[in-house]
Amino acid sequence: MPSKLRKAIGAVKDQTSISLAKVANNNAVNLEVSILKATSHDDVPIDERYLSEILQLIASNKAYASACAQTIGRRISKTRNWVVVLKSLMIVLRIFQDGDPYFPREVLHAMKRGAKILNLSNFRDDSNSSPWDYTAFVRTFSCTWTSAWIAFSQEASAPVHVQGNRQKHKNRRGNEPVVRDMKPPMLLDRITYWQKLLESDSHETYRAAKTNRLVLISLYAVVKETFDLYRDISDGLALLLDSFFHLPYQSCVNAFQSCVRASKQFEELSDFFNLCKSIGVGRTSEYPSVQKISGELIETLQEFLKDQASFLVEHLLRCLLCLRCR
Repeated sequence: MPSKLRKAIGAVKDQTSISLAKVANNNAVNLEVSILKATSHDDVPIDERYLSEILQLIASNKAYASACAQTIGRRISKTRNWVVVLKSLMIVLRIFQDGDPYFPREVLHAMKRGAKILNLSNFRDDSNSSPWDYTAFVRTFSCTWTSAWIAFSQEASAPVHVQGNRQKHKNRRGNEPVVRDMKPPMLLDRITYWQKLLESDSHETYRAAKTNRLVLISLYAVVKETFDLYRDISDGLALLLDSFFHLPYQSCVNAFQSCVRASKQFEELSDFFNLCKSIGVGRTSEYPSVQKISGELIETLQEFLKDQASFLVEHLLRCLLCLRCR
């Protein structure tokens, strides 16, 4: 189908959906209309006006968080157009970033009821002459945030670690210190959580990202998230290593495992950042310099753990012998 005809059909669909939404007489009309306008079929970035309207409405009444999740769920389920789906996901992410306390749970509830807001592993675009690049990107992008939502649901007391909302959640909770003030047990817990989220971020892109502005903008959202995740993991590991030789044995084991995991993650992250910089995602000056964990450090920590394990075994045997003598 010629691209002009596709655009015309998409415009008609958008206008029809908006008209139907306006006919419905309920309190969520303005919200639904704003979502429909923000997720138009036009292959251009979302108009900031509509995003602002959506954020203001959700902030004004917690009931709108549920209405928004349901509307986006319907929008995604009714389309096979990658532009509409990607814009819908960007709205979800933007509300997430804004720090709304109700919206993440409403998304989870909607997904449990069958809404395919983030579960788009089977999505396929049929609107483009060569759609696979866009289909693949949408699938990966949704998978990234599905993993983050799962981590969120498993961490009831933890904020979702998305650029921009972390400080807002921290202000609401008021009880989680910054990384440098965390004690080793909390550091180990938080590093494990952050590493889960870092693994959920897609360190892969597709040919579409090199030429499409909408894709580049959405990829930038993923990249910004990894900036903070990398810094927190790196700072946390540095603090743990400073006190590594004085930690209890099991804490040493956990810290070592985090270092091994980070060693691989940081190598992949460095490649990901280089790729993103090469295709123009964000400004080069924004990217942190990824410090790789050396093999020598890993070997040193491993030798220390072996010595500690031998000492513990020897100590245990002595205790058993003492008990027998008694």
